[in-house]
Amino acid sequence: MKILIVEKNQKFAQELTSYIKTLPLETEIIHMLSMSKAIQKIHKQNFDLLIIDILLCENDDWLFLDKKLTLNTQIIYLTSCEDSITLSRAIQTEPLAYLMKPFNKTELHAFLQIVNYKITQMQEIYKLDNIYHFNMKQKKLYKKDVLIKLSIKEQNLLKILIEREGNIVLFEEIETLWEYPPKPSTLRTMIYRLREKLEHKFIITVPNEGLKLKREK
Repeated sequence: MKILIVEKNQKFAQELTSYIKTLPLETEIIHMLSMSKAIQKIHKQNFDLLIIDILLCENDDWLFLDKKLTLNTQIIYLTSCEDSITLSRAIQTEPLAYLMKPFNKTELHAFLQIVNYKITQMQEIYKLDNIYHFNMKQKKLYKKDVLIKLSIKEQNLLKILIEREGNIVLFEEIETLWEYPPKPSTLRTMIYRLREKLEHKFIITVPNEGLKLKREK
């Protein structure tokens, strides 16, 4: 689990780090003194969890936390703040939790276990790009965190294309998604609808052969 602690009080940050290191979790922890330094670091690598002193966040920081983080990055705010405006702005970033200072060890342990569980679940996630991702186990497509409704055949086709990424899936194989061979118009309609739900990205037609998936890097 990669954790970034954003806290200007170095002694408190060290106490937090030392406690996390005692837990039966594999962790990599980095400490930053300011949000500006933290954002620079986040641009260079992904983190599973941000633990942030809420009072270090300013206007541009809220926008970054709200819009620019990857889907699987969780946030825990450290706070002694009772300012309703600040708390309201923080809520919009959909944090995992708030921890009052000084932090409660039992609560922090529980939240870290939740993050660890989410990491395990995310291993089933296939990212088509920074917006679309597909849960291979549940066969569910999401645009950011919004579920995109797929038919069963659309689910199965997308799963096959992902499993064979970069390789051609023949039209004959796609037709086996039906109990009996479908009409050409039925096949075309299903493929078109799936493409439409993906904003006509990722799925490439190989003329007279089949389809293949090209993930955006």
